[in-house]
Amino acid sequence: MAEKLTHHRDGTLSLGGGERYILVPLRAYAAIINAVHELTGPAAGGPLYYIGKNIGEGLTEELRRGGGGDWRSLVKNYIELLQGLGFGEIEVRELTDDRVVFYMRSPPSAAGARLLGGAAHQLRDRGKVCYIEAGMIAGVLSKLLGRRVVARQLRGGEGEEEGCLIEARLS
Repeated sequence: MAEKLTHHRDGTLSLGGGERYILVPLRAYAAIINAVHELTGPAAGGPLYYIGKNIGEGLTEELRRGGGGDWRSLVKNYIELLQGLGFGEIEVRELTDDRVVFYMRSPPSAAGARLLGGAAHQLRDRGKVCYIEAGMIAGVLSKLLGRRVVARQLRGGEGEEEGCLIEARLS
């Protein structure tokens, strides 16, 4: 899955000749989080998770292009894809038949909250900032596995390292 982002003459970007991509600056990513929080207040986690879940489901086509394999290989491919897209360094801390625990070092939600004050910063202060990333994990795993997956941030988003520990439960 170690495909590279390619810049084409017409100004578009693609991954391995596949679907077109856009680049979103970290500050703009944080602005999206702020906007959702301004619209919904403290309930922002639900809509942000929903947005992430839909993004994750959309990324499944990129993973399917990378070949098949068992679901554990798909998790590895998904990590490589997210890292290639700038979602920080990601490692799997636990992988069982019903649970996957991811550690994301410097994910966009946490890093963006540091750059931009306001609501994103408030989420970070509460230690729950990686709603979009948790939703993405749930979305891609549920679509690829054909199983219900719920992901949640266990801890993180604060401190120098700005990492998020995210648990995905497979049912």
